[in-house]
Amino acid sequence: MSLIDNGFFYILLSINNNINGLKMRRFFISQHPTFGRGKHVSIKGVEASPYFWWWFAMTLNEKYVDYYVQYESGNRFKTNNRLPSLFAEFGDVRYEGDKHAAFKHWWQTKVNGEERGVYLFAERLQSLKVGLIEGELAAVDAIQNKELLIIQVPLAMKRTSIDNVLDKILKANLVGEKGRVVRNPNRSNARYHLSKPIKVSKYKIAFDMYEAKKRAEAEGENVSNSKLAKVNDLKMPKSTNEELDFASMSRVISTKVSRYLSDAKKAIENTSNGVFP
Repeated sequence: MSLIDNGFFYILLSINNNINGLKMRRFFISQHPTFGRGKHVSIKGVEASPYFWWWFAMTLNEKYVDYYVQYESGNRFKTNNRLPSLFAEFGDVRYEGDKHAAFKHWWQTKVNGEERGVYLFAERLQSLKVGLIEGELAAVDAIQNKELLIIQVPLAMKRTSIDNVLDKILKANLVGEKGRVVRNPNRSNARYHLSKPIKVSKYKIAFDMYEAKKRAEAEGENVSNSKLAKVNDLKMPKSTNEELDFASMSRVISTKVSRYLSDAKKAIENTSNGVFP
């Protein structure tokens, strides 16, 4: 039975990096790091990528680092979590000196013939393509494939109307960010992908605060949330309430700092399970 017998035809769109069967370069659903040219690593280009913060969170994950140290020293111990498989793919995340340069070295280290960052986070190549579904078996296979978007088009519908509807469907199934198309990481077929789209600026603040707190604690200092707010130049959100007193403002700021620290801690812990954030 043809799938166009009832006055409809069905097209499938591949949610990956092949268009009309043309093989393209591996790509990243989320922003990949750009290192710049020359000897100096672009801090802005590195920190704009959520993959940098994933790596950085792993460097702060004591469970992961301890497992690596034990493994490197020849001490083997049983573990029921994902640390062994993560260790095999993410490798040594420890570093000294500049973290941005260390991340570049880690990212560009070869794993299975590819840069580690590409191997871990880039979309895997697929043979799927945009095309017409012909036959019931093809339709069943397409329905079961999460990498495909199936669209029904009435044959009697005007071309201009079809184009308008297709445009709306595609926009509804893609996530927009700052004027460019960014796909939902939950549709990623990379070995590792974000658990959700994130604002890297938020995690920069979170990890800056987390690091500052850890440094203070290492020196025996009990740093307050208000001090962390000043270090990170965290300002009071604008409010129309003129009666908001200083104590109330301090509580709001303290709550925001606590939330940032909680986000950083959770993200660090999640890397033990191959998840970020």
